[in-house]
Formats: sequence, structure tokens, C-alpha cells
Amino acid sequence: MSIQLAKDGVGVALDSTSIAFDDLASGALVPLSAEFDVIEFPGYWLVCPSRHMNRRAVRLFSEWVSGIGNRDTVRARDFLTGRGFQITFERRPHFLTRD
Repeated sequence: MSIQLAKDGVGVALDSTSIAFDDLASGALVPLSAEFDVIEFPGYWLVCPSRHMNRRAVRLFSEWVSGIGNRDTVRARDFLTGRGFQITFERRPHFLTRD
């Protein structure tokens, strides 16, 4: 809803560049200011019982999500750096398991 409200001119949206990418690329949304660093935090999570992590379907789905996430991250990074934005990287472990 925040993205739609920002597009409607009601205010500012602080959201993922991956989620808002199409609206940024089309010009429906514009970045607030290059004075603020963009924080890149890959935030795709796969939640399932650890005993299922070796299942083919889970592995294929995980690889698909990872591929889409990487594609969207690169696309958003290229778009923003091309417009003078600095990107700060926030890294977390790729997999967290709990038995």
C-alpha cells in the first residue's frame, strides 16, 4: 500500500527496490535523494523443517528463489548506481537451521 500511496502523491515509501523496481524504472516512483545510502540486504527466507532440506522439490524451489533474488538484486543495483546512489551491503547467513 505504501508504494501505491507514494505513486498517488500522498507521501514517501520506504520499501525494497526489488519490489518497487518496475515503478522506479518507469518513472512512476522516483528515489527520494542520492544523499541517502541504499542498504542492500538480501531478504529471501525459506522456512521448512530441516529434514526436508535435502528433498529435490525443496532444493529446486530454493535454487529458483535464489536465482530470482540474485537477478532482481543485480537489476536494482545497476539501476541505482547508474543514478549516483551509493549502496551499503548488509550481509547475513544464507541459511539458518533450527531442529
